[in-house]
Amino acid sequence: MVFLKQYSKTVYFYIAILLMAIFLAGCGAAPESPRQIDITWEVKGVYGDKMLCTLKMHNRTNMYFYVENITVKVCGMGGYCYAETQPSLGMILPGYYAEESGYLSYSPLFDYAETTVTGRWEDGKSDSFTGVLYYP
Repeated sequence: MVFLKQYSKTVYFYIAILLMAIFLAGCGAAPESPRQIDITWEVKGVYGDKMLCTLKMHNRTNMYFYVENITVKVCGMGGYCYAETQPSLGMILPGYYAEESGYLSYSPLFDYAETTVTGRWEDGKSDSFTGVLYYP
């Protein structure tokens, strides 16, 4: 009995720490939310052999995404494709859109343009996302 009275505060302290550790281990880290950048195209107009387009990228996460480069691959009849990669240093804020407008080559022979955005999340993980524009 003397032992319990003498060390009761210490015992309660260690029990409290043990319960806290069990609680925290049970909670654990929340599962990682899916990393998603939605890519859409908007065609503004066709002017001869050029098509004015806007590339829209929507960051659906709660992390910053640092864009490193954008690759556009245009494919047409017979499986003919050509690709062009441009460095594009920028950042898409969590929950926000980023837009980039420019001209793509236009020809009735082209079927679609595939856009791949490559970059890194704020935690250093690299990732890439692809969107497709079907020619009008």
